[in-house]
Amino acid sequence: MIKFINKFKNIRFGKTSNELQIVSVGKGTKNIIFLEGGPGNGMSPNILGNTYYTLMKKLINKGYTINAVSRKSNLPEHYTIAQMAKDIIEMINLDFGGKVNAIIGLSMGGFLLQEITIQKPSISEKYILLVSAYKVNNEACEFDKKYAQLFSKGKYKEALLHIGNKLSSSKIKNIFFKIGVILFGNSTSKRMVKQTSKTYSSDILVEVEAEIKFNFKKSLNKITVPILIIGVDKDFWFSPKLYKTTAKLIPQGKLIMLKGRGHIDVMDKKVNSIIRNYILS
Repeated sequence: MIKFINKFKNIRFGKTSNELQIVSVGKGTKNIIFLEGGPGNGMSPNILGNTYYTLMKKLINKGYTINAVSRKSNLPEHYTIAQMAKDIIEMINLDFGGKVNAIIGLSMGGFLLQEITIQKPSISEKYILLVSAYKVNNEACEFDKKYAQLFSKGKYKEALLHIGNKLSSSKIKNIFFKIGVILFGNSTSKRMVKQTSKTYSSDILVEVEAEIKFNFKKSLNKITVPILIIGVDKDFWFSPKLYKTTAKLIPQGKLIMLKGRGHIDVMDKKVNSIIRNYILS
């Protein structure tokens, strides 16, 4: 049973039966699981919940509950993506009756989704990879490792400024992000870390190691369920070639490439319309 710690107007934040962070919006009987990106298992429930409530309101009004899920805290060294995927399967079995209506894997969360489609393909009716592929670009590996190391040391502002130029294809968005980091980066990050776990600083290092080691290329042909892949062409972490190869090697993979967008430029009406139509189809 999910234990909700805090409840805002439309948002519930807590932990699942197997100790995964979860933010839920909506009270419908149909469930969508968002596997959040990383590295880092922290969640800002108010910001995250309001974002999903605003963007997914049409699905919420159709009886869906949106559940954003992160990874466990206190991860042992060398914990793998496959093990993280097992945690998600366990959560769905314990708290969602063994099946959900859709799983959406966002960035690193998409790595878990790929594992889930092989470990237990029947656990979800629909699967969507959102800005994710079978591995990250090579140049992103050391980049993410530095980000994780800075964050682990409590150098939150430095860590966020480190990734600031890579998030969006829009220079204006990146400028506003940097301004936000300078003004609120430390305080917001400290609050997120405090409400997430006492082991955040070590968890993020375990996660980045798992992310860097993940390469699912040789297993893609074993995926037996349809997967919608939504990619962008200005993504530092996943190149167009990675997106196309992922879609090509998944027997029932379908790719939608969006032009002129960076990694985080997917939270808008167009993308949500694509997601909504696919889930309702």
